[in-house]
Amino acid sequence: PLWAAAAAATMKLIEDENLVSRAAELGESVLRTIRDAKISCVSDLRGAGLMIGIQLDEDARVAKDVMLACIDRGLLICPAKNNVVRLAPPLVIDDDTLQEGLGILIGVLKDS
Repeated sequence: PLWAAAAAATMKLIEDENLVSRAAELGESVLRTIRDAKISCVSDLRGAGLMIGIQLDEDARVAKDVMLACIDRGLLICPAKNNVVRLAPPLVIDDDTLQEGLGILIGVLKDS
């Protein structure tokens, strides 16, 4: 019963805060921002909501190196494959924090 109550409360919050539609809107905004940055090492972008994959071309640093450079600048991301970086910010992220993180990520990718 405790776990069911926690799950029900979580689902209610997701619905009340319109987090699914917000994630879809923010995800499109993130993809557009990265595309507009015209980063030479990015060969493909894909995503669903705020779960986004950034494929790096073969000449770029490996995803682990990008992850470590982002961590050094205060941004936590994770590699999905050798040449894919995964973004998965929380659904409740505020716009300023999202933009700050994108600025860090784009800076690191342009340095790659």
